[in-house]
Amino acid sequence: MGAAAAVVVLAAADVSVVRAVAQRCGEWLGVVSSSRQRLPEVTFTDAQGRPVAVSALRGKVVLLTFWTTTCGQCQTEMSWFADFQHTYRDRNLVVLGVSLDQEGWSRVNPFLEHRPINYDVVVARREVTQPIIGASIPTTLIVDRRGRIAVRHIGYCSKGQYQRDLEKVLAE
Repeated sequence: MGAAAAVVVLAAADVSVVRAVAQRCGEWLGVVSSSRQRLPEVTFTDAQGRPVAVSALRGKVVLLTFWTTTCGQCQTEMSWFADFQHTYRDRNLVVLGVSLDQEGWSRVNPFLEHRPINYDVVVARREVTQPIIGASIPTTLIVDRRGRIAVRHIGYCSKGQYQRDLEKVLAE
């Protein structure tokens, strides 16, 4: 079935079917934690121009979300991720938003002024993140305490799916 046909089928589908498809977006990358791939060493830039190395977050579960200011799905997820940061911070969850806007902070800062969140945001160039996430936005990784990718969500997922996956990784 071609992409256009799939869109037509989903558009005509019952809402519960579409919801079921959305809730299957998470891909467990090693239910047995020893088989998980380590997140490659990558460094992003914070609003002050300082480097932020993801490896510095080892020992914590990291929800690493890649987004852009023009992505409507990403904007919806931002409030969920803020809820997760608040709910699970005492369990050593760190939410880190990685903006892939080409204009960098000149685009991200004004956007965040109108959408305050309680987690850190950094910027990155797509050529840095492409080997990790490919080209799909939004993409969200849940990284375990040992720095390995436990779950990869590509595209839009439900808040409940994210929460279930986070709780599994936090319980490890």
